[in-house]
Parts: sequence; structure tokens; C-alpha cells
Amino acid sequence: MYSEGASSVAVIDRQRPIWLVCLLTFLTSGVYYLWWFGASWAELKRERHDPNMSPFWHALTQLVPIYSWFRIHAHYRVLNELLQQQRASHSIEPGLMVAVVVVADVAGPLSMAFAEPLPSLIWPLSLAALIFRVAYGQAALNAYYAAKHGRLAAKRVTAGEWVALGVIALAWLLSIVLVVLIASLAASSDWWSLSAPSSPATTYQAPSYPSYPPPSGSQAAPLVASTVPPSAAVSFSTVLFRDDFSNVSSGWAAACDPPDLWQGGYASGEFRVVKLAGTGVAPGPCHPRRFRDFQVEVDAALVPPTAGAYAWIEVRQQAQHAGDRSRAASYAFSVQPDARVYTLSRLHYGTRTVLAERAGVSEIRPSSAINRIGVRAVGPELTLLVNGVAVDRVTDATFAEGMLAFGVGHILDHAAEGRFRNLVVTSVR
Repeated sequence: MYSEGASSVAVIDRQRPIWLVCLLTFLTSGVYYLWWFGASWAELKRERHDPNMSPFWHALTQLVPIYSWFRIHAHYRVLNELLQQQRASHSIEPGLMVAVVVVADVAGPLSMAFAEPLPSLIWPLSLAALIFRVAYGQAALNAYYAAKHGRLAAKRVTAGEWVALGVIALAWLLSIVLVVLIASLAASSDWWSLSAPSSPATTYQAPSYPSYPPPSGSQAAPLVASTVPPSAAVSFSTVLFRDDFSNVSSGWAAACDPPDLWQGGYASGEFRVVKLAGTGVAPGPCHPRRFRDFQVEVDAALVPPTAGAYAWIEVRQQAQHAGDRSRAASYAFSVQPDARVYTLSRLHYGTRTVLAERAGVSEIRPSSAINRIGVRAVGPELTLLVNGVAVDRVTDATFAEGMLAFGVGHILDHAAEGRFRNLVVTSVR
């Protein structure tokens, strides 16, 4: 740190190496930025001799949406003013830094409306913007110290910084080892194996009632035997989206069905969907984020009485239709626990086509037991999942990407209620 005493020899203010601040920001996934923002403000406070500058509260402003933009401008404006006072050749643009931050902050929410891989790219791009922010400011601070003393101050790493680097690097190494170990265990076992039912494939004749309320113009495709090959392996890479429904602002909207025709919402770590009797709809929420190739699974449990009730999940939904089935466009996978029946339907703007249907599925748990239902969508291929087992596979190229939705229904349009938990969307390859 800079200080002057009786001696004419000045102790030069330490310059942090740019590589150090960039590396610490990266290894801590941006947490170091908060420390740097406060620490550099403390240095600016000392240089300006301003007791009203509070490094602690200044750093915490970065956690406040929108207001943080004003504090970022103030931070880089003060730094630029000090550079000008020293007549340094180096200068910075506070407005440029604010523009970078605004774009990074706004891009995240906007990306939710687009299909993968755009949403998955936002985090690394945001981290890159954060690293640029730190490097830009530290380079200016180093230039100020150099101009102030008429020569370059030594760029050195303190003992505490070396310790922090070592601890963080060790944590990263242990994390990598743990991931490799889990991947090795998974590859050598049947944890992630999806296999077809062991019983001989048979052709199932559809019952007289629909497993999903059909709009006018419904038609059924010929039902064929399951085409799932034995031990069809699935390779997972990244969790794209996870929701335990503890955050009421996670994005599930009721607009996919008329809100006055059903009840429910977020409730203590689950999402509750209540279908009202005689409404003619199988209601549930949808999410605006769009996915192309992915696997989605969610825990679904019906609330007694469960006779005739079913839970469903929709994938590649094209738009919110507010209950207007003439605008519905998606793939709907429904599971009726008491009858142990599943159905995959294609909803295409007023026309419902049954793509797959089977009864007596042993993987479906009856009554109010929890069933983990899901769909794996890769190109035109849709794999139906029940409690970790692939029960069917269908090829249909009508919809290539879209939103997600889930809910409950009843084959006789009676009341029904379901609870949904632990929704996970994973990329597949």
C-alpha cells in the first residue's frame, strides 16, 4: 500500500497482476468480483481522502438490480478522474462498462424465450463480461499508480492471494475427480440404462375413452408394438434447467389454460394443479423457456380419489394457447396410474393424433404413488420414460423445439388433483 513518512523514499502502491484478478474471478465463478469491487473502492477512497465512500456497502450494491449499474458508472468515473488528475495517458469509458453490464444482465432473462443452445451460453458469456469488468478496472488502477509515482510499481501476488489460488485450485481438482468417478460408476452400471419391457411386444387396442381430452377433429394413428431396443444407452452432458418449485418466480405461467378453470400454484417445494369438474380441459402451467434436443423428467403424484385421473407432461409446445385447443401444438405424454396406461399424443392445431398407447404397464405405479414421468427428445425421435425406464419410442418430425408444460386431467372430466416436484431438463447426445 502507498504511504509516506519522514523518509523521502515512497513505498509504491502495489499493482495487482491482470492475470491474477482474471483467474480469481473465473475460478470463483464471479464471487471474487464483489471483493475486488469493494477493495478497489477502498483504494480510491484513500486516494481521494473521502470519508463518505463506503467500500462494504459499495460492494453490496452489485447485488441490487438496476441500481448496481449506477454504482458501476460511479466506480469507473472516479477511477477515470484520478487518471486525469495524474495526466496519465491511460483513460477509461464508464459508459462503455455500464453498456457491457446492462447487455449481460438483460441477456439472461431474454434468452429464456429462445431454444437451446442460446440459454446455456448465457452463463459463460456473463462470466466473461465479469472478467472483462475486473480486468478493465484493474488495468486502469495499475496505470494510475504508475502515473502517480512516475514509474511502474511492482506487480506482485501476496501470500494471501497465493493461498486463495491454491485452495480454489484444489477444490476444482477435487470436483473434477468426483465428476469423473461418478461418470465411471454410471458407465459401469445400469443406473442410466434405458431398456424396454422384458415382456413380448404386443399391439394394444385403445379403450373407448380418451386418455387425454381430445378436441374436435381428433384422430388416432394405428397403434404399433414398442420399438425401444434393449439396453438403449443414454449419454447425459449438462443440466439445462432444474426446478424444485421452491421459487415462486421460476417462470411457470397459468396462461396455457384459462386460470378460471383450474386452481393451484407453487406450494412448499411442489407445484399443485387442481382440475375442476366439468371444465373440459386438462389444465396445468407452462414455461416460456424453449428446448430442442433434451430430456425432461418430473415427479408426479395424484391426490385421491385417483380413479380415471391422469398426469401429463407436454414437450415442444409451440405457444401458450389459453385453453383454445385449436391453437394447441405439442406432444403430450399422459400416464393414468390406476389403469397403468400411458398415451403419447400429437396436438396439432385442433387435431389430436395418438402416436403411442399401451395398458398394463408394470413400470407405472398405481393410485397416489409418485411416478417420475418424462420424455427424451432428440431430433424426430421421442422416448417415453416412466420411473427411469424407456417404455416406448416414437418417431415424429412435426415439432422440432418448443416449451414445456405439465398438469392433470380426468377421462370423464371429473375433478382431479396432482402434485409435481423435482423437474429436471438435461441435454443429451
